[in-house]
Amino acid sequence: MTYMLKYLVIVLSIKTVCLAKLDDTLIHRQIHFPDTTATSFLRSQIEDGLCYWKVGDYNQAERCFRLAADHKYSWGQYNLALCYFHGKGVAKDLVKAASLMRLASSQGNQEAQSALGSMYCYGLGVEKNYEEALKWYQLAAKAGNTTAYTYIGYLYEFGLGVPQNYYMAYEWYQKAADKGSGDAMQCLGGLYENGKGVEKNINEALKWYRAAAEQSLPEACYRAFRIYYYDLLDTVNSYNYLARAAAQNHVAALYELAEAYYLGLLGRSIDKQKAFQYYQKAANSGSSLAHMALKNRTFSSSN
Repeated sequence: MTYMLKYLVIVLSIKTVCLAKLDDTLIHRQIHFPDTTATSFLRSQIEDGLCYWKVGDYNQAERCFRLAADHKYSWGQYNLALCYFHGKGVAKDLVKAASLMRLASSQGNQEAQSALGSMYCYGLGVEKNYEEALKWYQLAAKAGNTTAYTYIGYLYEFGLGVPQNYYMAYEWYQKAADKGSGDAMQCLGGLYENGKGVEKNINEALKWYRAAAEQSLPEACYRAFRIYYYDLLDTVNSYNYLARAAAQNHVAALYELAEAYYLGLLGRSIDKQKAFQYYQKAANSGSSLAHMALKNRTFSSSN
């Protein structure tokens, strides 16, 4: 996998994380986010809505969020925006999602500001505008938003809305990593692996990839695999990290694992049936190389 392609994977990973999503960590943060202006009634609507969301009752969740949003409560606007963004409880409408996210952002809601920055960064419900994205990320960053730190680093690394500056990218990634961001750790690994803004250091890159892998980031697992295999010639750790990435349906990892079983690499015995299964999984996830392998290779036990 080329350096450019690796970073395309990182961009998609960051996009997935930075676009606000309802996971357990965020739910906990929303419920306990300090808000001295909201009445207990409005807070209870958010808590009820989040409980409904967690059990998959999106219609009831949307009803609770909308009631809070109608009272101009920023967490109601934010969560209702997520309903529109994901099409949960309402028809998917990115324009409406962006409008609600802006309302929440204008009240200083840092999660909404970070999410709105991502919507501008990727042109989701709004026209793509990196300068506008940076503005909202910076506002969220002032409030200590770790996701915003990571994304500002990303904008500096690739020169989007700002002059390209690897050192500034490093500074922002490090700031986010210090607060536990796995995505920032993965990005730091990329800087060290390729000598961008820092001296190239494979061991340092591996340290950050391993740290990110502990947060179950499949791309970090895959990158650790590549360093162990190609740079350190460590087949045991190579296989372990490759298997971890494949277990999370990382497309390139699925293909590489299929190759390992087909050719007897990474300490594996040749097992063409296992290889076939992994080629199929990779192909179903969009791997053209896996499609070619399934078309051109034989998988009978006699071959």
